[in-house]
Amino acid sequence: MPRDTDAVLPPDAVAGGEVHAAATAGDGVLAAGSDANGPLRLAGERLRAVDIAALQAVGIARVSVREPRVRVVSIGADGPALAVARGVAAQGANVIFVRALERAFAEDADAVVAVGGTGAGRNDTSVTQLARAGRVDIHGFGLAPGETAALGSVRRQPVLLLPARLDAALAGFLVVGEALLRRLTGAITSQPEMPLTLARKIVSTVGMAEVVPVRRNPEGIEPLASGHWPMQALARADGWVLVPAESEGFAAGAQLTMRAFP
Repeated sequence: MPRDTDAVLPPDAVAGGEVHAAATAGDGVLAAGSDANGPLRLAGERLRAVDIAALQAVGIARVSVREPRVRVVSIGADGPALAVARGVAAQGANVIFVRALERAFAEDADAVVAVGGTGAGRNDTSVTQLARAGRVDIHGFGLAPGETAALGSVRRQPVLLLPARLDAALAGFLVVGEALLRRLTGAITSQPEMPLTLARKIVSTVGMAEVVPVRRNPEGIEPLASGHWPMQALARADGWVLVPAESEGFAAGAQLTMRAFP
């Protein structure tokens, strides 16, 4: 407030240099700190459109953000690779979509996520290329679907190799890829989680973690598939839940956390 002033009139209260409304001290004035008396966003929180508008409103024109560059590679699996690329972008990364694993390994990036070529024997071409260019730390996850996924590195950049089958690629990305991206972006949390009641039991095999697509209904959520996901189940799903490896599943009535697909 300018010196010796204690109120602000609305524009239509003044006309022709004359004031046409009464005012008392404090009218039209916010208390100091009422708009922002602390940080608007904390490190590790994503910037939403409303956050950017709020920052601009208080005069903050520039902020530092972490936006890792991730090369998403399609090894003959464009549909699953594009779905994974959308998921990578949703985590706050800058996606560079390529079709050659050699190029992704040769060029600078913060991480590589490739889809295709992780099968056994003659079908594990991506894993062989990773072994030649860097190192393979894990080939074969205790995850259904997604058993043939692999994890390693080239120089200092992490490399996640996902199966070409859509359900396996999505499951591997949701469980491992999102955790990798949270580490790269510094994000505190992943997608919003919705606690819901399980309307129908989920049966799973001990020793394998399982990603289960689920659909909401008036009673809560119900599983749509187990192991392999038919495309109809995936298209009808509202989200997914994770069954830990040490669990045999969940009984009806259990409170579970559902997360959305990319």
